[in-house]
Amino acid sequence: MKSSIRQSGKVPYYKLDKEYESHTIPTFQSRRTLANHVRDNMLCAGRRSYFQRVIYLAKHKSIIEPHKIKDPFNRIIKEIYKYPTDDHLGGLLIGHDLYSMHMLEGSDELIGNYFQLLSKTADELFEKSRVVLVYNNINQRFLEKIVWRLANLPEIPDFDDKASVDRNISSFLKKMYYLCKKIKEEETDEDTTFKSFYLTSDLEEWIPDGRLMDAILDIENLQTIQEFSTIYGDCSTMLTFEEVLWPVSHDHLPSSIFNIGKYDVNLTFGKSKNESQ
Repeated sequence: MKSSIRQSGKVPYYKLDKEYESHTIPTFQSRRTLANHVRDNMLCAGRRSYFQRVIYLAKHKSIIEPHKIKDPFNRIIKEIYKYPTDDHLGGLLIGHDLYSMHMLEGSDELIGNYFQLLSKTADELFEKSRVVLVYNNINQRFLEKIVWRLANLPEIPDFDDKASVDRNISSFLKKMYYLCKKIKEEETDEDTTFKSFYLTSDLEEWIPDGRLMDAILDIENLQTIQEFSTIYGDCSTMLTFEEVLWPVSHDHLPSSIFNIGKYDVNLTFGKSKNESQ
């Protein structure tokens, strides 16, 4: 009579023993990993690599005439396409005479090339810049090509001086995503043959006002374009155990035993330096 355990083919890994057949797979190995789900997601999207979405905001050093706003960005895009690539950039670039609000989508290689080229001229073009959102591993995008729109700031400002940083960022991204959604509908509307370069009046109210954009640009925790461009192709150096803790001290005490963090408990019940002063 055969054992039911041998027929099942799967046993808990803690019960795996020599008496079981060699082809038996422990349960922790037979579970679906993150790689399995990523592979299935890519098959559904019909792609081999994921897209990346980046939203950034910049303030120009000086007022730029509307018909000249997209010139420096067009030069960067043409420079990218000088080299053979199987992919292309898509996204929404909204220009104002004093601000630029851009959402870019594409492979991480193209996104990286774009920001590396933009960082070389960012000091000349922008007074301030912030990368507001980096969304990795999206399997679809809003726009298949670069779409340009010129905008006027709303007459009625929608900004709360007492709002938190998170709320300001959330408000900015909410407006940008709404604009992306509506402009995608405009671009896919076959009945409308001519698309104006200016945002329609019903969309102007969704443009972030100047005070909100200035508040976003003043958030120091957000990366600038120059800082963001340096993370591509430059993996951070990781220290090994030997480099951090070698050689071992003669008394075998951990090297960080005297480092006190803000969440460490004072078990000696003595006064800290701040309290003693």
